[in-house]
Amino acid sequence: MQVPQPQQRHGALHAQRFRGWTFSTPTKWVLHEKVRSFSGNDFTVKDMQGNVVARADGKLFSFSNTTTLTDSHRQPLCQIRKEHFHLHSQYRIESADGGHTHATMRRKILSWKPDIRVFDGPAKFGSHGVGDTSSPQILQMNGSWTGRNTTFTDPHTGQVLAHSHERYTNVTGWVFGQDEYVLEIAPGVDCMLIFASILCIDNMKENP
Repeated sequence: MQVPQPQQRHGALHAQRFRGWTFSTPTKWVLHEKVRSFSGNDFTVKDMQGNVVARADGKLFSFSNTTTLTDSHRQPLCQIRKEHFHLHSQYRIESADGGHTHATMRRKILSWKPDIRVFDGPAKFGSHGVGDTSSPQILQMNGSWTGRNTTFTDPHTGQVLAHSHERYTNVTGWVFGQDEYVLEIAPGVDCMLIFASILCIDNMKENP
């Protein structure tokens, strides 16, 4: 994965939003999703040693339009809130207590492939398209609705910042509805922001 050096990135992109989740070297994570009918999908992030570093209960998204990413001790790391009454699907990625919006995610409607953009802070939008805002865009996400392959790029340079891909497919996963895929993140990129963004993508797919 080709990644830019930290000094080449846009200032808003390089900002540390979640303390302790930005690293000086590339990182690799395993994302695990367990599909549960009627109650949403459970979402877990593990390091390469198999330790759980973040998790979310999908049923909270299904019933309250808000979910919380927690650590292995169930302590909150960040909140994700789905907003209504917008032409384009829209989510806010907030601090652990919900008191501060770190980023706003938006998906363009009626597109064959996902056109998903992440903007800095509590972005306010006009009526002229998915990117009509004065808030700087900090991530561009491209991939497929049907697969687990998603690329996160710097919208100003096009350089790859993170990439997720399917780890493997087996009979157990197919029978019990469990997906597992690998996420690689470049140095200097806030990993928690990427985790939260992927959780938003999953919810957009299930609840367009």
